[in-house]
Amino acid sequence: MLTTILAMVVTVLVVCLLLGVCIFVHEFGHLLAALACGLHVERFSLGFGRRLWGWHVRGVEYTISLLLFGGYVALPQLEPTDKPVDRNGAPLPVAKPWQRMVTALAGPLANVAFGFGLALVVYWVGTSRPAPMDRYVVHSVEEDSPEYTAGLRPDDAIVKVNGTAAPDSWQAAVEKIVLSTGDLTLGVERAGAALDLTYRPARNPGFEGLAVPFFQVRMPV
Repeated sequence: MLTTILAMVVTVLVVCLLLGVCIFVHEFGHLLAALACGLHVERFSLGFGRRLWGWHVRGVEYTISLLLFGGYVALPQLEPTDKPVDRNGAPLPVAKPWQRMVTALAGPLANVAFGFGLALVVYWVGTSRPAPMDRYVVHSVEEDSPEYTAGLRPDDAIVKVNGTAAPDSWQAAVEKIVLSTGDLTLGVERAGAALDLTYRPARNPGFEGLAVPFFQVRMPV
């Protein structure tokens, strides 16, 4: 129970962190576009809430706030009013339509660019490998197949193949099934009960008589 709770807490924290990064990137896109278009930027904050630390650069206040979740950029000229003013009440020139459109679109475009760049990083440094599994939960079984006739049903959990623990990836399990000779036994857990389902796999004469599994399992992300 404690492990489950900790896993849920970690999941929530990771989701909040990633969502905060997406918000920050979105607002950073607005900031860059506003500066490039010559709009008045009052503040760009990392996080929300109470200001912890800040500095001014070319009239823009950059701050770090208490709640480090995303951020925001203060752009008074994007407000739907004909008389924009700064924080001191001084009037500001009305932004031109193209300036407002470019600044507004820059946020979503920054998210797209960030996602594309992140995907490239994952592609370059990541390792492609099957998702680890200690059991295979059956998603579907073709009727009239040897597996269905032997009793294999959806939601069955396959934990053994020919009396040994299931390989840690579905690809390895398929290879073991395909290369099997003679009868094949699947160790299955169903509603807390352990079952052994023995059958002779169907073979594909077009592929050197190799066995063919006629069921699909649920693949983890």
